[in-house]
Order: sequence, then structure tokens, then C-alpha cells
Amino acid sequence: MKRAFLIVLIFTFIGILSAEGLSFSGYDKFSFISRDLGEDYKQYFGNELQLQAQYKAFYFGVKYDIFLPKFDRFLSIEQVDLEEDLYEFNEYFIQFESDHLTSTLGIYEAYIGSGIPLNVFYDPDFDEDTRLLGTYNELIYDRWQAQIILGLLGNEQDDEEFDRVGALDFSFDVSDKINIGAAYVKQMTKEIVPDDFNDRDVLSGRINFTTDLLEISSEAAVSKESSIVTEEDTKGHATYSNFQLYADKFTFTGAYKNYLNFDNRISDLPTANYSS
Repeated sequence: MKRAFLIVLIFTFIGILSAEGLSFSGYDKFSFISRDLGEDYKQYFGNELQLQAQYKAFYFGVKYDIFLPKFDRFLSIEQVDLEEDLYEFNEYFIQFESDHLTSTLGIYEAYIGSGIPLNVFYDPDFDEDTRLLGTYNELIYDRWQAQIILGLLGNEQDDEEFDRVGALDFSFDVSDKINIGAAYVKQMTKEIVPDDFNDRDVLSGRINFTTDLLEISSEAAVSKESSIVTEEDTKGHATYSNFQLYADKFTFTGAYKNYLNFDNRISDLPTANYSS
């Protein structure tokens, strides 16, 4: 599936290479790491090439990584033999932007609200990748905003399989100070044995109130997950609220959270931890 997406984007990109008004940007990053193994050293070489092109309202991007081998900081010295060479297209996309619509086809990041119903992203520090391969659409008109998300997510059990994720998100500016929103997320997680999908449905709502002196935001979500392995349904909920009060040179901050059976790889639950 990833190969088919990539082939389509490459041919689209080749088709506009001769067009006037085409601009390019990018970078090439080389890295070298030498790891002390006690009695010996192990060397790591890496090269990350990223290119972007723009033609009118269209944007094209690709990122190709080479690691010989890929450094894994979380492996102990005894496990370094598990590190392997890596050649991969880490990112590729085609995007259209206008005043009211942004559409993306390829690999993309996305989030809804504070991240409780959905937050898919790539974290290079922990080598965590929950980005989706598919289509993303954002519509903005007057006081209305909407997101339509459809994509495939790499399965945790089998690299050749994909989970399915879809989401609808709407928000509305009631006034210059108040914004409300609601979202629905559908997640289908592939089980290898038996060969079928687990279903997870999430409904969420949120409100944000902002003034020069006070910021308040609150989000709540409920979920229902049906397992084909246990043939049981698991219900969960998540609530997160926070406020910030500005008084001259002082800022007062508070937060509340309540999570139950809501831990999921496409959800990013706020921790309510603060540091100065």
C-alpha cells in the first residue's frame, strides 16, 4: 500500500517538473555516531535527505533516510547486534492549499483538540511513529472549521498489516472569546489471529474560553472498544480541564484530569504536570 501511494506521488511530481513557476527547497543532513562498547567502538552513519517543491497552490515533499545501521539509544550494549541498516522513504506527500481548504495525500500528522480523541505524530527521540498514510482535509469558512481524516496506521503486530483510522472534527467560534468543538473517531485495529479487526469508537466535545486575563479549556471524551479476541466491550472516558489566570506579573495555573480505559496509541493524554 505504501509503495502504491509513493508511485502515484512520484509520477505526479515528474509530470510538473517542466512547469514554469516551480520552486524547490530542502536539506541534506549527515550524522556520525561512535558508541563506546567497553572494549570496542561501534560506528553509525546516517543521511537524511528532504526535498520540497511548490507549484502554485500545490506542495510536494519527500524525505529519504539511510542509516548504516540505525542507532537505537534504548538498546543495551549486549543488544547492539539487533541494530539493522535502514533505507526508507520516511515521508512523502502532495498538498493543496487555498483560503478555505487544505488537502493532503500521503503521510501526515494530525491532532484533534488537546490530543485526547486523536494525536498522530512522529517522535524521532523515542522512534515513535503513529503518522497516518491516507488523506487529510481541513476546511475553514467564516466561524466554522472542520477536519476530515482517513488513513492507514502501521500495525504493531505485523509490519505488513495496517490498522484503519477515520475521524470527523467540527469546531465553531461562538464569539471572539469562545470556541466549541466536537469529534468522532473510528479506529479498526487488525488482529493477526483471528484475522479480523477490533473496533474502537470515540466521541468527544470541548470548549475554550480566552480573554486577556483568563484562559479556560475543557475536553471530555467517551470510548467503546469491541475485542474479537475476548468478545467483550470495554468502555472508557477521559476528561481534561485547565485554566491560566494572569495577574500583573503573576500567572496562576491549574488542571484537572480523569482517565479510565483510554490509553491508546493514537491518543495523547495530557499529563497535567507543570515545571518552571
